[in-house]
Parts: sequence; C-alpha cells; structure tokens
Amino acid sequence: MQVPTNVARAVIAAQGDYDVHCKRLLSDRQVIARVLAGALDEFASVPAELIQTELIEGEPTLDVPMGRDDPGRPLLLADEDAVVGEGLVRFDVRARVRLPGTPEANPDDPEGVEPRLMELDVEPQGRVRSGYPLLCRAFYYCARMISQQGSGVVAGSDYGRLRKAVSVWVCLNPLAAKRASVTAFRVGQHDVLGGCEYDRSEYDRLEVVVIGLGPGSREAGGVVGMLATLLATDIPPEEKLAELHNKYGIMITEEIEAEVRGMGGMGQAIYEDGVRDGVKQGEKNGKAQGSLERLVACVRGAMETFGASAETELAAFGVPRDEWPAVIARLDPPARR
Repeated sequence: MQVPTNVARAVIAAQGDYDVHCKRLLSDRQVIARVLAGALDEFASVPAELIQTELIEGEPTLDVPMGRDDPGRPLLLADEDAVVGEGLVRFDVRARVRLPGTPEANPDDPEGVEPRLMELDVEPQGRVRSGYPLLCRAFYYCARMISQQGSGVVAGSDYGRLRKAVSVWVCLNPLAAKRASVTAFRVGQHDVLGGCEYDRSEYDRLEVVVIGLGPGSREAGGVVGMLATLLATDIPPEEKLAELHNKYGIMITEEIEAEVRGMGGMGQAIYEDGVRDGVKQGEKNGKAQGSLERLVACVRGAMETFGASAETELAAFGVPRDEWPAVIARLDPPARR
C-alpha cells in the first residue's frame, strides 16, 4: 500500500532525526567506554570510568570530515575515508583508544616505549535486510581503517606499529534469533599442520563485534541492556535517564539529556500527527477506524522504506505497547517479522 506523501515524509524525517540522536549518543565517551568494557576482551577487566577518563584518546569524531593523512603528521581520525579506486567509506563514530597496560605517549621521550593504540568504529544499524551481508561490510570497514594507517603510522615497512582496527555494529532490531547478543569475530590461529606458537599480538589486529538489541534486550543488562535503554524511543525520557544513571552509572550531562529528550519526543510527535490526520480521513470517509488504519499505513510504509520490523517502527512512533497488537494484526502477513 502506498503511504501518503505527507506521512512518508514525516516517517523519513523521523528516521533521519533518530539516526542523528543515535550517533550522537553512541559517540559519548561514557557510552563508548561501556561498549569497550562489555564487548572487547582487552577491556573486560577495566572499569568503564578508567576507560573513559584515561584510555580514550582525544574526542570521538562524528560527522566531521577530515582529510587523509600526510607522512609528516600524526594519523587523524576521519568519519569518511576516500581512496582513489576504492570509493568513499563513511564512518558513523570514530575513536582512538589506548590499550590497557600500555603507557601514554611521552613527547619528552620520543625514543621511549610507544603506546599501543586501537582504531575504533561504531555503527548503528537499523535495517534488518540491507541487501548485503552485514559482516562483509563490517570487515571491509576494518580493512579501510587498517589501510588508512598507510603513511601516517606504518612509515616505510614498520608494520609492527599497525594499530588494531575494531568495528562495532549495534543492530537495533535484528532477527529474533540474534537479539540480546554480543558476538565477536576476530583473527585467530588455526594449525593446519604441526603446532607452531605465534605471538597473538602480531596478528590480533582486526575484529568485528555485532551487538544485537531488539525486543527483550533491555532486560538483558550489561552492554546490551545499556544500549537498548539508551536507544529506545518507547521509554519516557525521565525514566530512561534515571535508569541510565542508577543502573549503568552514566552521568547525565546536558548533552546526553538533550539527545535523550530529542529522541523520546520525536516518535510521539509523528504518531500524534498521524493519528490526527487519520481521524480527519476517517471522518471524511465515514470510517470509525480511520486513525488506526492510517497508523497501519504509516507502519507498513516505514517497514518497507527502512527494512525494520513492525515493533521497531511502532516504538519509533512512540505508540504505547498495549496498542501494538491491534496494529500488527492488520499488517499483511509478509510484513510481520
């Protein structure tokens, strides 16, 4: 069913606003620290507060294009990487992190021990079906973060300075079997013949982590519960902020509060606008169920546009959970997923 133009535009605008709020929240140092502590082995025993204050180098970047690196200056972060013949890659959130147990850089002792750094990419993913394997894209992003180090880090042939590249994908509404999960894909040693021992630090330079959220994830706790709470649109802002602080120890800054409130009010405004429009349409057509049918059309159109589930779009519109069954029951069977 074709969604009316004004409703379709509202849905797309809401999704765009959600993406902006989502990326801004994921770029917060407190959030990145908890993602690292909950998803990567290197940081599993390190307090999130320590990661936040001492191990995240500088400020994460978000939608701030920077040029590629020159041999004469340190490697810069960039949210997009363009290489002749390789196309443009746009990174949502980039950060540089010092690995635990390694020293800080000492400008007074350039010949001293060099800190071991990690290049981190965090990508929110809303679409259930995107037309390509998500893991293939994630490993490609890692490869680009490695090749990006070219002249800025690996001067000449000093490949030992190569930084580990980690790409974390936060899937907002994966298929049911992949919800409330954290899965890591990393380089490992597999003996085909013989039993040689190699130093893991020499090959452990690339890792992909997929975090699955979706319905039920908020109750899982840990990094999954934190992200599910942080990025939900069906939780009142006051409740969300209290839970983030009391359960996950996140200090509620002005920036976090602004993003949370912006995300929370967005879906409800679109929902109410759609209901009002539906009431008018219902009165015009003499149909008592005009508002409900219009909401069904909104949800169906959003699912087709963004490849998400009915639950995701109902949450994005701020529809109360007790009203979800009435909408889902009216969706075409192929759309229910």
